[in-house]
This record gives sequence, C-alpha cells and structure tokens, in this order.
Amino acid sequence: MNEIQILLEENKKHTGKYPKELKMIIRNNPLRKNITLDSWGNEFHYESLTNGLNYVLLSKGKDGELGNEDDIES
Repeated sequence: MNEIQILLEENKKHTGKYPKELKMIIRNNPLRKNITLDSWGNEFHYESLTNGLNYVLLSKGKDGELGNEDDIES
C-alpha cells in the first residue's frame, strides 16, 4: 500500500489530482503489473473522490470482501 500511496502522490503532484482508476499508476512499467493486488492476491479497492482531490484505498483483507472488519485502510 505504501508504494501505491507514493505513486498516487506523484500523480497528483504532476497532474493536480489523483487518477480516476488505480490501474493508471501502472502505466507501461512491467515492474508495477501486480501493484494493484494485495498480499492475498485481491485487487485493492480504490476510489477517487472530490474530483480527484482525495481518495480511498483499502485492502479487502484475507476474505476478499469489502466492508468487513478485516479490511485494511491506508
């Protein structure tokens, strides 16, 4: 999650806002191809909020379901 947060901040620094979709931080870098997956192999939950000025980034946790107590918030 830390690496994603760094890339999101870099994106905001260059464009003035966070990307609409998390996959946009991968760009064409093959080293980032799995960056959108958490430790359990589930896609992170990402939402761009307030016209790209804020965001929500969550791991759905071990069960892979959003909204449970095992979710991990950035």
